[in-house]
Amino acid sequence: MYQALAYDLQQALKTVEQAFVFVSLCSITRRPSSGGQPVVSSSGWVDTNPTDYTTVAGLQNIPCMLAMHSTFRADASATVRTPTEYTEKGDRTVLLDGWFGLTYTNPILQRDLATVDGIVYEIMAVEDDSQHILTRLAVRFYNK
Repeated sequence: MYQALAYDLQQALKTVEQAFVFVSLCSITRRPSSGGQPVVSSSGWVDTNPTDYTTVAGLQNIPCMLAMHSTFRADASATVRTPTEYTEKGDRTVLLDGWFGLTYTNPILQRDLATVDGIVYEIMAVEDDSQHILTRLAVRFYNK
């Protein structure tokens, strides 16, 4: 029974892959391991245009699709108003057409940034499928 379920799941993932739903491109940049903590603004938002991040070989222009991050949190998207600025925050999910798990030659890490269609996202979580076909990212964006 397990083999049949695994085969059905693999076929479903391959069908998604072939259905041309991956209409966007994702590129990954990485903070150097010696860089310490990410730079944050006075409001506590992560700097999404850091100068010390570099592109990651093999993780550029990955076909992907964006979806809303389905959470039951009231703060999944919000506008923060401070005396000096308005800042928007939102959570999304990115489905990548490829497997980039921890045993991949150059895996995607939570300290990385993902750029999809020109918008930079902070990676909050990386989840790869058991069939080694797709990877899902939980990402967060900030706009000022």
